[in-house]
Amino acid sequence: MDEAIKADPFYHKAHFRKAAALKKYGAFADAVLEYSLALVNDPNNAEQIKEKAEAEKCLLCVERARELGDKGKWTQANALLERAMTVREKDDGMAFTHDYIYE
Repeated sequence: MDEAIKADPFYHKAHFRKAAALKKYGAFADAVLEYSLALVNDPNNAEQIKEKAEAEKCLLCVERARELGDKGKWTQANALLERAMTVREKDDGMAFTHDYIYE
């Protein structure tokens, strides 16, 4: 994928595929960046928009889990990390809500 991106930095499918791989491996911040790059060249792609939103929610869960862990709230932190990993592993469009992340 990196070779395809080097050859043509505007090839949105290469960015999308790289983002999907990064998301699958839990590199949510990098995945969000790659989805954003894909959307620059194909801004109305519904699948890319959906996948980017999921990666952003996963990233938010990880960040919130870090905050909870710093406060010693390990059970809540673990639940958020499990949720992020479940979404990462499944492509069934599991929904997050703001309340779930910040409850």
